[in-house]
Amino acid sequence: MPVNIDSMFTWSLQRYQCRWDQDMSFPTSIRGHMFSIALRQAGHTRKYHVSPSNISGWDLTLLEDLRPIRQVHYDDWHRVERAVATLQLEVRELTAKGWSIESAPMAHS
Repeated sequence: MPVNIDSMFTWSLQRYQCRWDQDMSFPTSIRGHMFSIALRQAGHTRKYHVSPSNISGWDLTLLEDLRPIRQVHYDDWHRVERAVATLQLEVRELTAKGWSIESAPMAHS
């Protein structure tokens, strides 16, 4: 059965619960990763994670074959939204080229 990437990303963002921190500048997580997915093709892997930073804001990490190739820190929620949209496009392009989803958030009933 094919995976609906749009539904998976939408669900991941919807389940991400936020609260405003004291200065009201940006939301912070009250749950773990807001986005996490792993892809595999021919012995190669790509793992994407967007999660709350220990200090403030959010961290995006991309691991390729277990090596970090992209690490970005965001303080602005709208930049995080754009980054996740970019990841969505990248995952869609990779799956169209034959990459398979190894792990993704699972819906809770």
